[in-house]
Amino acid sequence: MTHTLLKPRTGSFVACVRATYDDVDLVVGKLYRVQKPERGDPEELLRIIDESGDDYLYAIDWFEPIDVPPRVRRALAKLGS
Repeated sequence: MTHTLLKPRTGSFVACVRATYDDVDLVVGKLYRVQKPERGDPEELLRIIDESGDDYLYAIDWFEPIDVPPRVRRALAKLGS
């Protein structure tokens, strides 16, 4: 299945809307920051820092872009530092 929305830009936030039953590294409903893609990353995948603390590629249709207000964005940025 191809995602119909544009790929979220680096630094934007997405909400996880789907994960496999055995994937403990993603939490459905949680916000994740989109990471900069690495050379060779397929267009249909997003690079996300998951619950393991490492960045991995996940299917773009597992996430929905979220419009985060500036105040919330600053608070989330402090969590990631």
